[in-house]
Amino acid sequence: MATLVTTRLVKDRVLARDTRERRLLATTVLKNGKKSGLIAFAAPSDRLVMLFSQEGPGVSRTCRDTTTALRRRLKLPLPFARAWFETVEKAQLRRTTKDLLTQWDADPFREASNLPDLLGARFVGRYTIANANPLLLRQELLTWWGLPALEEGGDLGPLPEAAAAAMGVAALEGRSASIVDARRAAIQVGRKLGWSHGKLAQKLAISERQSKRLASQSVDPALLKAVEIQLGLRTAALQSDVEDVLPEPLEHTGTTERTLGL
Repeated sequence: MATLVTTRLVKDRVLARDTRERRLLATTVLKNGKKSGLIAFAAPSDRLVMLFSQEGPGVSRTCRDTTTALRRRLKLPLPFARAWFETVEKAQLRRTTKDLLTQWDADPFREASNLPDLLGARFVGRYTIANANPLLLRQELLTWWGLPALEEGGDLGPLPEAAAAAMGVAALEGRSASIVDARRAAIQVGRKLGWSHGKLAQKLAISERQSKRLASQSVDPALLKAVEIQLGLRTAALQSDVEDVLPEPLEHTGTTERTLGL
């Protein structure tokens, strides 16, 4: 048995209005959701939908912690309304996950969901891969995104944005651990693709000396892979005018509904 939770602000308002806010939302949900076995989440427009592998009071506490953190990090002017909790049978999990992950609203890189994490394109929520398997197949996830495949590598231009997206940070600005890790991964991906330290330093607004130092340090292979995938996605987007995949309508999953106050 799993739990599907849907919540929104007391007055309808888009939760995440731009890329920065979508990344803040995603990292907040992923950080808090881990303790209750988060399988999937998406925040289309004015609502947040989360699917957990667990049930009971622990899920309610996780949702409360998540919405409290979202209000603080996104500086939301309104509280969240009462959440809907639905019990999801094992046989319905796959369909429920698909319904959740195919809800989109002006989010071409699916950053307000954990679809990038499930496909290895974001590092912070990589734990959801284990929670979702063997529920989902990689090709299914690509189909839900509207992609035939994930291409790795690409042009130098989108590299800073690719690295930031892979780590779930707004930009490669500052010296926090996450930003330094993302910058280090960007340098090493760039070197793998044959770009000079001079070009990389200029693109990332650092010195060549810093570039060389970062290139010599260790990086989690999963983060390197995420940057490569994000770079491929962004390079393809720059080279194409293909419209974003349209969401499928959410169908009734036959779950049992109940409400709990957050």
